[in-house]
Amino acid sequence: LSGDGANIHIISQAGSYYLTTNVLGAGPSKNGILIATNHVTLDLNGFSVLATGPNSAMGISIAGSCTNVVVRHGMVSGWEAGDVVSGSASSQNVIFERLNLHTETGGGIVLRGTGVVRDCNVGRTGGGVNGISCFNRAVISNCTVHDSGSAGIYVVTNCVVSGCYIENSVNSGIQADVHGGCEITGN
Repeated sequence: LSGDGANIHIISQAGSYYLTTNVLGAGPSKNGILIATNHVTLDLNGFSVLATGPNSAMGISIAGSCTNVVVRHGMVSGWEAGDVVSGSASSQNVIFERLNLHTETGGGIVLRGTGVVRDCNVGRTGGGVNGISCFNRAVISNCTVHDSGSAGIYVVTNCVVSGCYIENSVNSGIQADVHGGCEITGN
């Protein structure tokens, strides 16, 4: 995979991809992997996407309104703008599963569109930053969040949170925004 000035690697064609080695961050304000198209499965294959210096951007970023994207099975750590981020409210059917995330300064998982976060472990997010943030019709299940700089899990509209374990969050374990419609059970 090729990259550019803002991304170490860019996935620009639909398909299934997997890592064969660790991806190491290079340079300030640079993302590790950008997924820039629909219908992509990225299997980290047990490998890691690691920031190696200060002022890193996002570990894995899903661009714009990409749909049907899966990121699974590996570690993403140390990215100051977030470890795994789907930043557009118009993205649909994004799945993050079996990921281990750890950063001292940034956030863990951000999912602004619809999708699923399951079987993920998020530890030690930065000050004022949530472990997992989901904004619209997301399902978060069987995740563990510890030592988050704000809420362990933050949800906004029509989200479901179940079977999760949260400890040592600065503000709250699970915080549901006033927009409501969220179901929080069995945590």
